[in-house]
Amino acid sequence: MIMHECIKDFDKGLKVEAGIFDKIYETEDWRERVSAFWVASSVLGITCFLEFLQLWHPPFLESIRSTFIGSVLIGTTFTWWDFPHYALVAL
Repeated sequence: MIMHECIKDFDKGLKVEAGIFDKIYETEDWRERVSAFWVASSVLGITCFLEFLQLWHPPFLESIRSTFIGSVLIGTTFTWWDFPHYALVAL
């Protein structure tokens, strides 16, 4: 009789654990979507920041822009037409 009750309790515990794992699995999909949104919005923010940085021409940025890598990473000219492309890529 005691063994039968232990099996019932064990079976009940397995069902509870399975329910918990189902909830974790459901929230995992939600976390993936939030993570993708976070990455896309971060990339959009960084690219917009770099685009606005092209309006600023202090000597230290000009020295960075004078190199090939600096001009490729920071850019040299500001263009409003870049923003729709950034937003489209973020979608």
